[in-house]
Amino acid sequence: RQFLRIDEELADISDDLYDYEKDVVRNSFNVLRGMVHSFGSRADLELAAAISEREVRHEALLAQLPHAMRTAYTRSRSSALARSGAEKWIFPELLM
Repeated sequence: RQFLRIDEELADISDDLYDYEKDVVRNSFNVLRGMVHSFGSRADLELAAAISEREVRHEALLAQLPHAMRTAYTRSRSSALARSGAEKWIFPELLM
């Protein structure tokens, strides 16, 4: 259960990075937008640190899953990340 929560958090952060500019224009909730509000020009560094912490926890929890589940998750993730650039964290320019 914890693994799925962390996996979903990482997916949500990724979506928010992709949608950042659009969410600012729409005045919609966005994790990076909230970080900009809290940390200003350091928002991207603070969010990168939070992502790193979650990735470490994600890998530890993944290693605890039964082999069949780990294999299925890894296969599914590889397929999802097959598109170019999907395996990288891309931070947009901060809007302040």
